[in-house]
Amino acid sequence: MSRPITRPDLTTLHYTRVSGTGEAANRVSRASWGGRRYHPTQKNLLAAIPLRQGASMFKRLVFAAAFGTVVGALGAPANAGVVYDESVSGDFSNLGLSPTAVSFALGSNQIFGTTGKSAAGIIDRDYFTFTVPTGEVLASLTVLPGTTSLAGSLGALSFIGLQAGNKVTLPTNATSAAGLLGWDHYSPGDIDTDILPTIGTGLGATDFVPPLGAGDYAVWVQDTGTGTANYGFDFVVANVPEPASWTMMLFGLIGLAQLRLPRRLPASRHTIAARKD
Repeated sequence: MSRPITRPDLTTLHYTRVSGTGEAANRVSRASWGGRRYHPTQKNLLAAIPLRQGASMFKRLVFAAAFGTVVGALGAPANAGVVYDESVSGDFSNLGLSPTAVSFALGSNQIFGTTGKSAAGIIDRDYFTFTVPTGEVLASLTVLPGTTSLAGSLGALSFIGLQAGNKVTLPTNATSAAGLLGWDHYSPGDIDTDILPTIGTGLGATDFVPPLGAGDYAVWVQDTGTGTANYGFDFVVANVPEPASWTMMLFGLIGLAQLRLPRRLPASRHTIAARKD
């Protein structure tokens, strides 16, 4: 029987219920939720708050307010899911100056496509563009399972480049990455890895430190190996916490820490007398 666990799911801002039955599951539940197995979105959230024994309702209310402050300041994104799949929506543009426009939303924006070189030597390059609205950032770019690479002159590696603006102006025969914000050679070894920081250090490019702020961006994907290489990327867009939100989050964290600190009880007269002896 699998071991029951309770884990935080920060993406959707909820706690997963303890699975399983029996005393083992009950022990995990009590350790995680102070003896209660509630979902924080339920009406009885206050009763589920795991404060020290004897905590008053006022302290539970303060705890709930502090927790909500921290969650709100983080501005966690909602799930958007797949926004473009070449097998469904058709091939991405093969021209950097007229890339396919893709709409991104807060949260996960998954892109799926194929690239590679035909037996006739024609390279299938993919270009698309997206916009990060004001008040939001591109927080990460993760390589998804199912991504493959073809053996070429550089080994089994594929290429992704990123440029500011709504088009890629760098020619395909360029000998320098000047003009790109950044680039990376990715492979199946990068699956489930956020490669945005690596893209930001691409040799010869402008370079950047994630996250990327509001604006238009164009993406160039290609694999020069013969055959077909699949790729999947998850572009995660998040809210930018405003300065006031950062301050609120700081106070919220302090409040959480204070409420969770164990209270030291004064020594009893019997203990004091024992120490004197």
